[in-house]
Amino acid sequence: MAVQSSPNPLILPPAIGVLDAGVIEAARARHRRNRLLVVAVAAVLAVSAIVIGGRLDSHGASVVGARSAPRPVAPSGVLSRTPYMGVVCPIANSTVCDRVGLSVWLRKSAVAVSATIGGRPFTLSTQQAQPFLAPGERVGTMFTGYLRPAGIVPRLHVIPSDSPSDWWAPSPSNAPSPPVELRIDYGNGTRVVTKLDVPLEAGWG
Repeated sequence: MAVQSSPNPLILPPAIGVLDAGVIEAARARHRRNRLLVVAVAAVLAVSAIVIGGRLDSHGASVVGARSAPRPVAPSGVLSRTPYMGVVCPIANSTVCDRVGLSVWLRKSAVAVSATIGGRPFTLSTQQAQPFLAPGERVGTMFTGYLRPAGIVPRLHVIPSDSPSDWWAPSPSNAPSPPVELRIDYGNGTRVVTKLDVPLEAGWG
């Protein structure tokens, strides 16, 4: 009698190989779908960021151009009086500290003010203006800031007297009026910029 040999356990039926191929293809399809989903979500987030970047005003409406450049205006349109700029130093009439202070008065309240003197930028604040507020003056209309180093001698072209070498007495011949640029932010996307020459005084406060 012939003896029937048992099947080789190391040889898989063809159906199992087909099943494995199907599983691999399904995994690849899921990977492709997930990758497309990630790309789609990234695109939606990018569009949302652009829309949200327009900001909202106090009524929830989108403000167009909120991040655009500030609108140029005449100084008389935003300032209630001439700015004051003076040398700040414990020693009277001395330029050795190389520090200047600037105060501005606005016609209406703002949320932020920055300035540039002789090409050097700095920030002004209502907190620094508190000691100089006049009785009844509205907070938010006066801003003060300090610039150091200001370059009083090399940039603002102040010429100290001979004795002592850092002592300065303003005169028509050596009192500079450097260009000052003011950037004013009223909030809700309303920003303006104005430019004017401001005389430099020897004292502050």
